[in-house]
Amino acid sequence: MPMLTGRGRAHHGEILREATALANAGVLAPLLDPRRFTLETIDEAHKIVATGTGSGKIVVDITDDVLDPGARVRR
Repeated sequence: MPMLTGRGRAHHGEILREATALANAGVLAPLLDPRRFTLETIDEAHKIVATGTGSGKIVVDITDDVLDPGARVRR
């Protein structure tokens, strides 16, 4: 609500700055489910999210060749 109402916005900003500092220092990291999914197994990932049976954030790996097998990434 601080971002919408402005009430407590400064304190909320302090919290976000501290969280950013912790993340940049490598102290704060997201909890990730050890399983990895692809677009081909995304139904399974969705079931895990819908049922709450995961053990952290769900990661879906998306690569250029899955999206367009003929595509080549130019860097």
